[in-house]
Amino acid sequence: MTVQATPWQIGRKNGPPPPLVPGLPFIGIAHKLFRDPLAYFVQLYHQYGPIFRVKLFDRDITVMAGIDANNFLNRDGNDILNSEKLFGSFGREFDTDIFLTAMDGPEHKHLRKQSRRGYSRSAMMPHMADLLHIVDTFADSLQPGQTIDVLPTIQYLVTQQLGIVIAGRTPDEYFPDLQRFLNYNINVKVLRMWPEFMMQMPAYKRAKARVIELGKEVLAAHRAKQSQADPGANDLIDDLLQAKDMAGQPYDEAMLLAATAGPYFAGIDTVASSLSFLIYTVLKHPEVLAQVRREAAQVFANGVPALTDFKAMEMLHGAAIETLRMYPVAPFTPRVAKAPFEFHGYQVTAESEIFFAQTVTHYLPEFYPNPTKFDPMRFAKGSGRGTPGAFAPYTLGDHLCLGAGIAEAQMMLILARLLYRLDLSLTSPDYEVTVHAAPLPNPGRKFRVQVLGKRG
Repeated sequence: MTVQATPWQIGRKNGPPPPLVPGLPFIGIAHKLFRDPLAYFVQLYHQYGPIFRVKLFDRDITVMAGIDANNFLNRDGNDILNSEKLFGSFGREFDTDIFLTAMDGPEHKHLRKQSRRGYSRSAMMPHMADLLHIVDTFADSLQPGQTIDVLPTIQYLVTQQLGIVIAGRTPDEYFPDLQRFLNYNINVKVLRMWPEFMMQMPAYKRAKARVIELGKEVLAAHRAKQSQADPGANDLIDDLLQAKDMAGQPYDEAMLLAATAGPYFAGIDTVASSLSFLIYTVLKHPEVLAQVRREAAQVFANGVPALTDFKAMEMLHGAAIETLRMYPVAPFTPRVAKAPFEFHGYQVTAESEIFFAQTVTHYLPEFYPNPTKFDPMRFAKGSGRGTPGAFAPYTLGDHLCLGAGIAEAQMMLILARLLYRLDLSLTSPDYEVTVHAAPLPNPGRKFRVQVLGKRG
């Protein structure tokens, strides 16, 4: 039996550097990357192949794309790529180095295992009535003829729900502070689009203090109920309060504060943007909208459904997964190389900054025929997600999004309930969504839908 060689070699240093994409003086390719990064990377993939370099201000970034890059990220990438240098700043804002997205290796796997139940789809089940109430309260506040600013509205609804499921309370008046804290850290520390001094601005410092205040309130409430809590009803915070680190010691207060704030950040830019795109794709296609409305009517016909009832919503599920394919909100995965390697004959040196454009495969016809067409039937009736590694909206490897299941369930639950309660439409049937990337791809603040009437 022969073992097929991989198109990469760890430790090899003999290849030439990847080709450099021309860019503008000083800003490099920033003006293109932060409009619609996926479309731009697909274009560059067809022009330069699976590996190339771009200049982004003063940074030299290697971009890897295509199925081989995805396989690399999913396999050997777990051992030679570093996450801390890009995401460690989040934990350090709470004076801890223990922050899930910034960790690698055994410590990451250990904390991920302890967090798995709290981030699972099943964590939503005890809270279904409360989650629907959040959507219903919003629907009740609307009148026919009003328009909805989709992205900020969905950001609020998603974060309210996640707060209940994962931390036991809604963020309420802390929501703007969570948004500001996340926005500053993404733009200054991860994307490095804003100067470092922005972290010293009074607005950011106030937001940070408020986020820590929220974390302390949540931890205090969970500690107060621990003595009478039903272990089967534990949420993520309960689990972490009882967890031990790899040395068998309880996690310290700084780590717990960071872990408590983390769930509130989880959906503000990711789930909310994905759901906003889903609202667009469903309303844009009348035949899909009609079927989703029928499915929603059946699911809610007898009151509060079980989460398993949503399995019957085949069109909504297919539309959600197709939307994640066409409009992934994490179109690339930033990492730093810990060791040199060659990929398709080109050299990547240690300490190189790498963007794995893992969703380029979403638009390659060898994996998804007619990739620019919205076709929810690709994923309907339990259809698979294609070639292993080709569908990657949640990245790949050890950092595959822990909350992917809950994200998809939230998308389906919120949209189904909105369409059950409201008659919604695009402001114009000719409206075409524009992808904005600030900081993650989203349909923009100008995307609005109209309330034509009320239903259930």
